[in-house]
Amino acid sequence: MAETVDGYVPIAGYALIGCTRPAALVSRGGSIDWLCWPRFDSPSIFGRLLDAGKGGFFAIRPSVTHTATRRYLETTNVIETTFTIAGCVKACPPPQLRDSAADATARAARPSPSEPA
Repeated sequence: MAETVDGYVPIAGYALIGCTRPAALVSRGGSIDWLCWPRFDSPSIFGRLLDAGKGGFFAIRPSVTHTATRRYLETTNVIETTFTIAGCVKACPPPQLRDSAADATARAARPSPSEPA
């Protein structure tokens, strides 16, 4: 588990993941402690960053003693977390899920390359 101070992970212990709309803060221990969904300005659905007891979080990690390392995959905002026990498990988020209606609206709002600006 990530090192904590009074139940809180220091801000330096987080990595940012996200795509064009949502973003999340993921601790070194593999828990999502801050997530506003479906957009940056939406209310948070996980808020342990602000309230360790009531804020909520989502975690995927081994239930036994382990070490964790992480890195951003080259030229991406995808973080790979590697948990080491007796063997090794890597956790990477799935490819970005798209909201086709929102994407169509965004495409419709932009002029096509052939249209004069």
